[in-house]
Amino acid sequence: MSTTLAAMVTRLQISLNDEGAATWDTEMIATFLNDAIRDYSNHFPLQSTDTIAMTTGTAEYDLNTDFLGVISVEYPDGEDPREYMIKRPYTHPDFWTVEGYYDILHNDDDTNPSQIIFSSAVLTTKNAVIEYHAHHALIANTASISGTNTVPPHHQHLLVHFVRWQSSLHLASAEQQSPTSNSSLLMAQLAQNARRNELSYATAVQQAIFESEARESIKQPWTVKGTGVGRIY
Repeated sequence: MSTTLAAMVTRLQISLNDEGAATWDTEMIATFLNDAIRDYSNHFPLQSTDTIAMTTGTAEYDLNTDFLGVISVEYPDGEDPREYMIKRPYTHPDFWTVEGYYDILHNDDDTNPSQIIFSSAVLTTKNAVIEYHAHHALIANTASISGTNTVPPHHQHLLVHFVRWQSSLHLASAEQQSPTSNSSLLMAQLAQNARRNELSYATAVQQAIFESEARESIKQPWTVKGTGVGRIY
């Protein structure tokens, strides 16, 4: 069952014992949550699908801005059995002379999306279906929180751990910028709390990875007919 991002912010405020937003305002908690989701996506990305309409003579196509990595490329779509392309560097001497290959150009900036390159002579009447790993949904506007939280319920505690860590770092930083009485002792305590929360988050992530790998190990692979390529889900 999905939850809203606004509900997740409320859960975080309760976890921090700050329901009234006296220490961290809602927009700051939303910012912490976005950072948590970005980090979570590196460990447990969302699986998404993009359908690209082909254009004869065009080899390069932009991928969605949430693209992290490719899972599979079906081309042309609608075949029975399905036909999947094989990844090969576009600099390979045979890439442009042999059909059935693709490559990904990763761009790690906000101005240029990643691209997919096809070796085949694509046709305007055909589509390519890209299964890919993606970022989980972020809060688009931290001042006006909306949207669905795509992090599954059994992993939402990881977001809580991350935000606790970041909020404790924020307190330590604030004390360093504006020291109070007995500041040396307080700064040491705040730094210790931040470190403890960081280790707690790292431990929770490693446990979640272990559990995920354990689930994968009991699943059976299936092979794409005629290709010898297997995928495990």
